[in-house]
Amino acid sequence: MGRRFLVVGAGPAGLIFALLARGETTVLEDHPRPGWPPHCTGLVSRATARRLERLAPGVVGEEYEAVSFRYGRREVLRLGGYGVMAVRIRRPQLEEELWRRVLEKGMEVRLRARVRRITREGCVHLRGGEELCGDLVVASTGASQNALPSRHRLWRLQGVQAVLEAARRPGEPVFQVVYHENVSPEMFGWIVPLEGRELLVGLASSRQAFSRLTRLLILVNKMYGPLKLKYYYGGTVLRGPPRRRHVEGRVLYLGDAAGMVKPYTGGGLYAVSVTAPLAALLASRGAEGTYDRAVEWIKKQLAAQYRLTRLAYALGPRGTATALESIRRAGLEDEVSRRVDYDSHEGLFRLLLPRIHRLLPGLAASLANF
Repeated sequence: MGRRFLVVGAGPAGLIFALLARGETTVLEDHPRPGWPPHCTGLVSRATARRLERLAPGVVGEEYEAVSFRYGRREVLRLGGYGVMAVRIRRPQLEEELWRRVLEKGMEVRLRARVRRITREGCVHLRGGEELCGDLVVASTGASQNALPSRHRLWRLQGVQAVLEAARRPGEPVFQVVYHENVSPEMFGWIVPLEGRELLVGLASSRQAFSRLTRLLILVNKMYGPLKLKYYYGGTVLRGPPRRRHVEGRVLYLGDAAGMVKPYTGGGLYAVSVTAPLAALLASRGAEGTYDRAVEWIKKQLAAQYRLTRLAYALGPRGTATALESIRRAGLEDEVSRRVDYDSHEGLFRLLLPRIHRLLPGLAASLANF
């Protein structure tokens, strides 16, 4: 007889595990519909997009050949020109397709199932008093830690995004990153072209996120003409760091619940695309005790990204924009464009560190310019 798994949370992490694990699986989801309300921009590298496309065909959206970094309206650096730099995954279509495939496997799925508590012994307590137990509980609860057996301190911001119809469509497949103290002191804003004349515009901040979005929209309006708001949504943006231990007793933490996100952007799809299939494989063999060791490499990668993100936070928007402009002034944008990986932000630091002597003159010039 196969093992019994309880998957708490029907986000990408939980659904990928449920789809790939061999055993009797029950999926518990708090909301009435997987993937809703939407809350993610969905930008990933091409490699991550391919992994997700194999699991959920049809979810890959627009491709972007470059990224433009700005301080307010002024461009300080542009990277690209060597193929696809980033791909947008259609959310919540990703969850809906994974959910459809999970249902096709005949698994027990329960919507509006509010989990009150998860125990290290492998039991889940639901609202109303019902208790379910299994060989392993997969805690893929996203940003929420209310039900988890142990809390983990995470760096949280409030994210808000708006889908707009612009008078003018951007002429190039380029997404933009906007630094400015009025946009977000802790992070940045983003402008992502969608189909037609649609734009996805958002930011993350610890306070006044909606009023800061209004300021960003004023900037976007100057760039692309009158804007028509179609809808907006928000949610928690996590910036890590990863948990030290991802397995405690009969509980395996997966995805955002494990702090497995890219700290600089808050994106979790990269880590999920790698760790969720691995967790399913090991758990199916009864070897989840080796999971922590198996994902040590990506934990170290995300921890390094977290330290660099803290450094950017200390620099602030102006300091970060100054550092990025020094790459252009040093003539390194072409080399960086060829070697940068959207999902491996720490690689940029490793690339630039041996070239610091070339960056310093440009940094001084950028500081004078700002």
